[in-house]
Amino acid sequence: MEIDKPKQTLEEQLKFPKVGDLIEWVNLLEVWSNDRWVDSGGPYFGIEEWNAEMIKVGVVIEESVVEDVFHWTVWSWRGLTCWHISSTTDKIRVLSSASDNSGSCVQDFFARKNKIK
Repeated sequence: MEIDKPKQTLEEQLKFPKVGDLIEWVNLLEVWSNDRWVDSGGPYFGIEEWNAEMIKVGVVIEESVVEDVFHWTVWSWRGLTCWHISSTTDKIRVLSSASDNSGSCVQDFFARKNKIK
């Protein structure tokens, strides 16, 4: 057991996204305030069956940690908007991870984005 050299970072263990990852997320405050979701008892990402607007998709362009809370800036091509999301207010699912040794980040992003459509 290697204590001084862990094989995974904390982000990898928690499966948090990193810059370049394609993700989808749901704002928990928006979900919890919606009575219809509470009544149906649906899972976070199952809500697209009746309200696709609550689930957003984008690419992580910036990440930071402030006072033990993870923050990301995500660019969404739907609406051409940047969003701020955090580990405390959003439920996040990684759709596609960026490879650490990809040749072109832009080409890699569009190739992965087009697979998700």
